[in-house]
Amino acid sequence: MTSHFHSHSHSHSHSHSHHGSCYFTFLLLITIILLSWQLTESTTSGSPYLLPILKDFSKPQYYTSFLLGTPSFRVYMSIDLSNPWSWFTCNSVGNNQPFYEPVPKSSTYRPIRCSNATCDPYDSHFCYDCDYQTCAAAKGQTCGAEPYGPYLYTKQEEQGHFVAPLLVDTINIYNTTTNNQTPLSNFPFTCGYISELKGLSRYTKGVLSLARKDSSLPTLISKTFKVPRKFALCLPSSSSSGINGAMYFGGGPYFSPTILSFATTPLVINPVDIGVTFNKGNSSVDYFINTKSIIVDGTPIKIKSGLLSINTKTGIGGTKLSTIDGYTTLHTEIYNALVTAFTTKAAAMNITRVGRVTSFDACFSSKNIVGTKAGPKVPIIDLVLDGNSKWRIHGANSMIKVSNHVRCLAFIDGGIKVKTSIVIGAKQMEDNLIEFDLESSRLGITSSLLNYGTTCSQFKGV
Repeated sequence: MTSHFHSHSHSHSHSHSHHGSCYFTFLLLITIILLSWQLTESTTSGSPYLLPILKDFSKPQYYTSFLLGTPSFRVYMSIDLSNPWSWFTCNSVGNNQPFYEPVPKSSTYRPIRCSNATCDPYDSHFCYDCDYQTCAAAKGQTCGAEPYGPYLYTKQEEQGHFVAPLLVDTINIYNTTTNNQTPLSNFPFTCGYISELKGLSRYTKGVLSLARKDSSLPTLISKTFKVPRKFALCLPSSSSSGINGAMYFGGGPYFSPTILSFATTPLVINPVDIGVTFNKGNSSVDYFINTKSIIVDGTPIKIKSGLLSINTKTGIGGTKLSTIDGYTTLHTEIYNALVTAFTTKAAAMNITRVGRVTSFDACFSSKNIVGTKAGPKVPIIDLVLDGNSKWRIHGANSMIKVSNHVRCLAFIDGGIKVKTSIVIGAKQMEDNLIEFDLESSRLGITSSLLNYGTTCSQFKGV
């Protein structure tokens, strides 16, 4: 495949001043203390490897950081369940060229020379003609990657896309058993342009891919450290407590099973790649589940069942999870049915609907909304999933406070041309522990941890 680039503007990036290394060290120290405490409490070893999750409130968006290279430097990346490739702006973390040129000082860095035997394990299916000095070790032909800026991608299929050489280097993952950083070699990534950062948190320099593919971080950790191919996300709703959420690799137990139980449902594969790739024809790398129905305070809403299933020819429809979408986005027909049912049930609780606020159409007066441990007391939304399990959405995950007097339903009308009928966004995942079990192809959901008297910000499970 011939490589091509779109024109990109280059700009100097600002230093990551907000969450500086001292602050991060403090966070990690607190987390380690809590993790150690939990480990001594538990007789069974827990999820062995983890990365921190921080929240950028201005977006909202969630990101992590880790040490990369030898000697190492810290990279901050937004968490993305859909992007097929991890990438960051290599030039903004120590180099002034789009790619690692001159050759990076990291002794563990290498480009992947193109051949079926080397590219296949990374899910790379084309060669990239690389004339950078960086690629000299690959004799000009590296495996190709095709990353994109998650927020640049629009209806123009090509926008935000670029192809680039695939690189690997060593990263460090926190190991809860040894209480220190463990090196993980051969972490695949590529370098992106500064313009691709558009829309991402100002604290980040790229994206970390957790997509459903053989080269993703969960699989790499599983193969390297011989742990189950599972990962779990606990997205924090706040960052004010000084302790962030976490990403766990290698399986649980996360809490004592008597305290915490998962509702589980099969992860399904969309046979059609609806994502942002040049090579159509592959199956999707997104995480899909089957929603059977939506119930508001005990009453099912009326939805054409065709919207809830995936069209196996076009890939349109179905339900997927996204950490890049801040709020759950629905096909117009589903959205309208949900809002109608929610408004009716709210009215029965003396909660009055008011005018729309920005992108939120269904807004309500706070006057008669009372607080509970699981957030504002409003009609409960249940997503009924395959296997008859329920993803229960309480007020903390269904409502957003837009002023002292108004709270809005934190769901977005995506229009009638959405590719996916239900995209479960990050707001609805906050303070839930969500486990992606790639061994048995199942998704586990706790629903709100607030019901257990805890949050992701205080999450001590390992």
